[in-house]
Amino acid sequence: MPPQSNLVDEIAVLINEAKDLPTLLQQIAVKVRGFLAVDRIKIYQFAADESGAVVAEAIDQQRLPSLLGLHFPATDIPPEARRELCHSPHGTLIDVASKCKIRCQGLLAHTGHVLQPTSGVETFEPVDPCHLQYLLNMGVLTSLTMPILQKQAMWGLLVAHHSSSKRFSDTQLATLELITKEITLCIAQKTLQQAAQRQQVEEAFLQRVETVFHGYQPHWTPSSPPVVDRLTPLLNEMLTLFRADGSAVYFAPSLVLEQPRVYSQGCATEQLAALVDYMPWQILLQGQVSSPRSLDQVPPDAPTMPQIVTQMYERDDLAADETIHNALAIAQVGALLIIPIHSHQHWLGSIVLLRQERQLEKLWAGRQRDDDRNTLPRQSFAAWCEHQHTTPPWQAADYQLGQKVGHHFYIALVRQHLAHLIDYQAAHDGLTQLPNADFFRGQLVLAINQAITTGELLATIMIDLNHFKRVNNALGVMAGDYLLKEVAQRLQSGLQARSLTDAILSRWHGDCFILLLPNVVDSQSVKQHCQWLLERLQDRFIVCGETVQLTGNAGITFAPYDGDTYELIIQHTELALNEAKKQGIAACVTYDADMSRHTLSPRLALESALSHALERHELQLHYQPQVNVETGEIWGFEGLLRWHSPEHGQVSPAVFIPMAENLGLIRQLGFWVFRTACTQVVAWQRQTNLSCRISVNLSPHQLRDPDLCQHFERILAETGARPQDLGLEITESTVMDDYEAAVFTLGKLRAMGFEIAIDDFGTGYSSLSVLRTLPIDTFKIAQQFLQGILSSAKDAALYQVIVSLGTSLDLTILAEGVETQAEWDFVKSAGVHIVQGYFSGKPMMAGLVPGWLQQQRRRSQLSTGLDSAPIVLPKPEAEATAALSLVTHLTAEPTYPNLEQAIQQGLMEYHQIQDLMQQQTEREHLVLEIANKIRQSLDLGYILETLVTEVRQVLGCDRLFLFQFDEHWAGEVTVESVSDPVYSILGEWIDEPCFRNEYVKLYRQGRVRAIDDITQVGLHACHLHMLQQYQVKSNLVLPILYQDDLWGLMIAHQCDAVRHWQSSEITLMKEIAVQAAIAIHQGEMYQELQAANASLEQLAHLDGLTQIPNRRKFDEHLAHEWRRALRSHQSLSLILCDIDHFKQYNDSYGHQAGDYCLQQVAQTLSQLVQRPSDLVTRYGGEEFAIVLPDTTAEGALHLAQKLQAHVRALSLPHQHSALGVVTISLGVATLLPQAGQSPNQLIEAADQALYQAKAAGRDRCCVQTASPV
Repeated sequence: MPPQSNLVDEIAVLINEAKDLPTLLQQIAVKVRGFLAVDRIKIYQFAADESGAVVAEAIDQQRLPSLLGLHFPATDIPPEARRELCHSPHGTLIDVASKCKIRCQGLLAHTGHVLQPTSGVETFEPVDPCHLQYLLNMGVLTSLTMPILQKQAMWGLLVAHHSSSKRFSDTQLATLELITKEITLCIAQKTLQQAAQRQQVEEAFLQRVETVFHGYQPHWTPSSPPVVDRLTPLLNEMLTLFRADGSAVYFAPSLVLEQPRVYSQGCATEQLAALVDYMPWQILLQGQVSSPRSLDQVPPDAPTMPQIVTQMYERDDLAADETIHNALAIAQVGALLIIPIHSHQHWLGSIVLLRQERQLEKLWAGRQRDDDRNTLPRQSFAAWCEHQHTTPPWQAADYQLGQKVGHHFYIALVRQHLAHLIDYQAAHDGLTQLPNADFFRGQLVLAINQAITTGELLATIMIDLNHFKRVNNALGVMAGDYLLKEVAQRLQSGLQARSLTDAILSRWHGDCFILLLPNVVDSQSVKQHCQWLLERLQDRFIVCGETVQLTGNAGITFAPYDGDTYELIIQHTELALNEAKKQGIAACVTYDADMSRHTLSPRLALESALSHALERHELQLHYQPQVNVETGEIWGFEGLLRWHSPEHGQVSPAVFIPMAENLGLIRQLGFWVFRTACTQVVAWQRQTNLSCRISVNLSPHQLRDPDLCQHFERILAETGARPQDLGLEITESTVMDDYEAAVFTLGKLRAMGFEIAIDDFGTGYSSLSVLRTLPIDTFKIAQQFLQGILSSAKDAALYQVIVSLGTSLDLTILAEGVETQAEWDFVKSAGVHIVQGYFSGKPMMAGLVPGWLQQQRRRSQLSTGLDSAPIVLPKPEAEATAALSLVTHLTAEPTYPNLEQAIQQGLMEYHQIQDLMQQQTEREHLVLEIANKIRQSLDLGYILETLVTEVRQVLGCDRLFLFQFDEHWAGEVTVESVSDPVYSILGEWIDEPCFRNEYVKLYRQGRVRAIDDITQVGLHACHLHMLQQYQVKSNLVLPILYQDDLWGLMIAHQCDAVRHWQSSEITLMKEIAVQAAIAIHQGEMYQELQAANASLEQLAHLDGLTQIPNRRKFDEHLAHEWRRALRSHQSLSLILCDIDHFKQYNDSYGHQAGDYCLQQVAQTLSQLVQRPSDLVTRYGGEEFAIVLPDTTAEGALHLAQKLQAHVRALSLPHQHSALGVVTISLGVATLLPQAGQSPNQLIEAADQALYQAKAAGRDRCCVQTASPV
């Protein structure tokens, strides 16, 4: 029989390594049977109908028959017996011979928050004669039963059977109770893992649903092969996901088809096709025929129109319609699940899932029939097979998944229809059939982003016709329209003739056209293409029999050099076009920066907007990672200033930074950037427990400020940031403006603890010798030096020289603009220390950085072999409904008063749906991430702190916290995340009577309350006062229901202004509350198991009689102190004590008196040996051992004599002792441990000394020195 602690450890290993629950339970049964030495261990699982089956068994088949796989009827364990077992968590023992039931009270009992061993009091009760006979019929004389609970409900039983009478020790019972708790936790985890795996499969399926209609034609023909090819795999997947025998999707005449169409797989294919045109079947498909099995709850105030809802039917529910009923009967279909593809009342079709009737076999223990053996207690346990004819019913999980599938089908259909509308109607000019300005804008934005990322060059050409108005006036508007179409065709054919197949030609407005040329090689070729097109326009046109001569002018810009936003490129192209018109007919002009200086109005508007950008909170910092090139670890971030103006869009720093300098705003911006970086670095460190650093730029104006250091010191004090968490970057030109003053100021900043870097090194004209005298730590090599390094040996050599220069000056070298693997490899080989660029990380918003840091940490853990397998949980789909409602008004052939309205409407709806879907995806990913963290960690504190931090960031509220109730419905704020400047209420104890009396009962029922304005909803005065005390203006409260009890609340506060809580946010928070409950359940079970394991470990090291450490603890402690003494070259002493004539004492006074004597001696020894490192143990029988680290022989002998005197002073009468009282003999040994020796030598020496003391007449102390000390 293995020791109890070894058994617990072995089972813990099995749980960690197990891949499936049945195998694990079987392995546990084998281990437990070996530990208890019984004839049978079985694990019994209850079914929903309260019957059950033996799912795991370990047995001695020579003593008892096997029950593995057999089912038992619910009557074998009636309800009152199940309730009794559920309320006996410590186990019930039945001894058939004595007809006694022993209900254990538990060897691991709660004391405060810690599990402590108890005396294990048992209660004896009579056993029902029927139960006794039941066990006798099974051949069982001893039965020990432990309940396995899940959420306070009975999952099953762990049962030990023995064919003879048997008693179990306290340690065995305690160990079995702990193992049962481990099984409980394991079942919960495996259930969670299975749900997560299924969720992953479902998510992947739903993603495929969303893409199934990409590129579809708006009107399918009945034999459209592409649709069949796309839907068939999905229909087959649905058979597996829903455990169905048949699946079909039905499309109604609408956006998709002119005629109804059904696609099906599996059973009933012919029958479903025949029902397509049958009107009652179509009504059924719309979900308007109510089913008694529907899970949808229609609100009482809903409109009277028919509701489209998912319906579950059995075949007999449809018996009223003979046609439908017979079709299903022919296909042996017993159950249907009809899922409408709809949003509100906009119905596009339905998904139909079918389950056929099935023949099932079930093995029962004992035949269920009316005969004498079937009277309880049942005498026959022989296995017999029952054949069942049934249809598996639909479950709530099938219903919920079906709704998700229906929503995703609807989104996929509508989104693709909108895409088609944009592509074929809204994106083209109705006159010329060229792409219009809206389409061109989107293409230009994409092209600019790509050019910025890849470094490619693109050209924009705007062509305007001269004097076109004269044609309209002379020949009429229709002639003018004809001429515009001819011009468009001539430009298109010209582009084809020049092999410019990638060019995008659009009608801009009126008589103006615009052209986008990607992947431009050089500017001169673009100008040649442009000039050639203008010359072609000069060829005559024949309009209404008249010859028309046209000329044009063109303006050209190149992105990203002439602008890195759509607005700038268009603005500068128009400036170039205006300049071309000034130069004369057929002029082609490229944009120059001087042109912008003569255009004051747009610049003045931009300057005005910039002067208010700070107060309007339009500025923000984005953060780009800086990575150690050798280790891949995060070295820091650079804070990059960004401005998004509501009037002007995203404004480039290259535009607004010089503008801020001219307006005198740069100093104000600089200090705002520094304060923001300080606040952010403190927030990140608090959220992630990771050290991180942010670098920001210092402007020349700031560097010339004599009070710069004082300003920075004040900001550091106000934000709590440290100088070593901030980096300051300067440019060469900043230093050279006033070199001596710059060196002085930088020296003071460096002395404060800031790290100083010189930015864009090599782009200025300063002498390299300045690097030697500048007080800097880092220099950043500008991106332009990377250009050409892979193709030019000279460029590569120059880069290497710059790196070598910095290395020789003992500076940290940072390479900017690393965007490819090849560039990374080059700078690494060149000796660069730190890398910054798109290859290692793009700039990101502050809210994304903590998650990104955690992701990098997990990747680092994975690279070192740590387990971080993800686990995901179900997520809400309510956001889909919100997206779908945007397009419910669409019809099969939408009509608009004009094309422009169609364009705007389609674009608006499409982008709204895209935005909502993106928000839904982000929220779902948050829930997945939280579920993943719950799977990865059993640390409840870490899980909950991470949960509230990440949820508050996504929700964008000011305060989010968890509030835990006590038994009187008061409670404490246990976990909290707050934004600056809202103050923290973490740890506050809240006991508010009106909240307790009025609101708690509602939250216990699962109520969720979202309050947009706390002053407008009639809250009780005391509750309103409490919220106002915490500066709350809006709040959202969700219950955390744990094991059917209200554990606490999750509460979100908005403090700066009133807020309307969106339905999507409430849905998200509901799901998060579920995850919080799971985390609490899992974490508290783990904490309980840890405490129980520690208590069991303590029990294993404790002598049950004397309550002092036992021989096992002695062996471990002596080995530990031996190793420590060997390292520190200190002496180690051991005293062995033996009670004199103890056998005669027991014979004379009885074993009870002997036990009392042992307890008194043990207590006396423990009281006298008080150093923390000393240990008193019961060595065995009447012998005790005392380990004394760092104690000389003289010191040990002195203590032994003291112990001898105090035991004698107990005056315990002993007629066989020479003194008439209990005495002890002691052997003392001292050793200086040496290499090659072992603790056994010390024990042998002490044992020899004890023998000498007994031989000398007992009641003696003798010393044996094992080696020189």
